[in-house]
Amino acid sequence: MSERSRALKARLHASAITLGGWLSLPDLSVVEIATGAGFDWLMIDAEQAAFDLGTLYRMFVAFRDSATVPRVRVPWNDHVRIKHILDFGAEGIILPQIGSLAEASAAVAACKYPPQGIRGFGPRRASDWRRNSPISARQRPDPA
Repeated sequence: MSERSRALKARLHASAITLGGWLSLPDLSVVEIATGAGFDWLMIDAEQAAFDLGTLYRMFVAFRDSATVPRVRVPWNDHVRIKHILDFGAEGIILPQIGSLAEASAAVAACKYPPQGIRGFGPRRASDWRRNSPISARQRPDPA
């Protein structure tokens, strides 16, 4: 978990007011403006808006040096799409259309690394290209 996510989580646990926004325009300049506006968090709506994976990937660049926590509403409960979005740098997700305990369990498993889940290790933006990996050195795949 990033420092900005820890800070947001602490504020939420303290019942502090947070300021967030909902992004539905797949335009990098909109994200850059919003991250510079002082929001605590921004939700990218990849369920209802026209965000493809390439656009989503580029959106996270705007969050890099920002205190704003990036979150994404994913299009559906698909472990591959969830993995991509988390590896791109999402620090929280909303999963739509969860209608059963089995669907909720599958969603949680998609977000967690083994042995608690099924998420694969992808040293992408979320791990600062593996420099800040959520997996301990002992569990990391051999880079050879």
